[in-house]
Order: sequence, then structure tokens, then C-alpha cells
Amino acid sequence: MSPKFYATIYRRLLKLRYRIEVENVSILEDKALDLFFANHQATVDPQIILSTLLNYKNVAPFVVQQYYDMPLFRWVMRKLHAIPLPDFDRKQKEIDLMKRVKIDSDDRFKFGYSLILYPSGQLCNNGIERIGNKQSAYNLVRSVDAEKRIILVKISGLWGSMWSRYKKGKTPSLFLSFLKSFFIILLNGVFFVPKRTVKVTFMDITKDAISNAQQMNRREFNAWLESIFNSNGPETLRRVPYFFW
Repeated sequence: MSPKFYATIYRRLLKLRYRIEVENVSILEDKALDLFFANHQATVDPQIILSTLLNYKNVAPFVVQQYYDMPLFRWVMRKLHAIPLPDFDRKQKEIDLMKRVKIDSDDRFKFGYSLILYPSGQLCNNGIERIGNKQSAYNLVRSVDAEKRIILVKISGLWGSMWSRYKKGKTPSLFLSFLKSFFIILLNGVFFVPKRTVKVTFMDITKDAISNAQQMNRREFNAWLESIFNSNGPETLRRVPYFFW
């Protein structure tokens, strides 16, 4: 079965817990190959975004190596043709790592896959997206050809959830978050689970992104991306009882 089939089923499961609102979905109806850049509020947002995107086109996500290698998710990652992102904190030549990312990206584009990348490479710490001096987004935009579109994906509503860093200031366990979600649904009953409203907005930034990547240095370009992600200020904390998160 195709990833689209699984995405449709999984999206229905997500809707048991989330009220998902999608803005500018018409952007996805274009058959062009896209390079998606998304902010990263919680470990559940890739699940929400991917299950939305896969209803319209084939998308290969960039995934941090430690998640790509997890036994429970490795099969899913392979089905999605995910690109493992190496740990840039390890003692490896950064230029060699970026060459690998570029080769993998070109390979996915060649076979008709759009790509989705989280420029910050980590969850936000205080409801605000920080990309800093990360180089993946900047380098990919500078190398992408004119036929590809660059689409920004802005997700909001997840800061403060159990999937975010709000509670403990560190990345929550993916396994424990899934387990807690299961018990929330079980305890509240499928039809009475409190829903968290999540908004996903798509923006075509192709022209500005390519122009800025040519005129700006890496930090300036990343600051520009941050300004779009954080255009509404710090994410408002949704205060709900912990066992409803």
C-alpha cells in the first residue's frame, strides 16, 4: 500500500486529539516539486504535517539520524524514503556531511519526491523558532534549480503540549508521548477526547528565498526565515490540565 493510504488513516487518528486547520492548501495542488521548510514546536508536528502533505504529493522528509535508526520507526522512514541527517555535533567534516545531504536531495528530486526540512534541526525551547547558524536550509536554497518551489510551513498550537519542551525543557520521549496519548484517548473515550487546535499554514516564498540566499550570508538568511516563523510573536501557551495534553 502507498504512503498516502497510511497517511490518510493516520491523519484520522490524529484528528481524535487535534482540530487541524490548514491554510492555503491550494498551494499543495500544484504538481511542482517542492522544498518545504517547517518550524518545529513539538515531536508530533512532523506527523501532522507529513500526513497532510502525503495526501497531495510524494514527500521525503529529512530526519535526524537518531530517529531514523529507531527500531520502531526505521520501517516507516524507509517507506517514506526519508533522508537521515547526520549529527553535526560529532567530529566529522561538515563540508562532507553537506555533500551527502545534497546528493540525497538530488536523488529524491530525480524520482519525483518533494522534500521537507526543519531548518532549526531541533524543537523550539520557548515557543520561538531559532535557526541560528544552521546551514542546511541556506545551502539547499542556493543549490536548488529554478523549477523547484520553496514553501514555508508554519505550524502553531503545539507549544505547551506533552510533545513539546515546555514541561521539562528537553525533548520528550517519543515512545512515552505515544503511550500517554493512547491513555488520554482511552480514559476520555474516543468521542470525548479534548481537542487541541493546531493551525498549519503554507506560504510560497520561492522568489524571496532565492533572492535572499544569493544576497545574504547564512545568519542573515536564517534570521529572515525566523522572522516569518515568529511573525506573530512567541507562541501562546495553551494552558490545559496535564493529563489532557
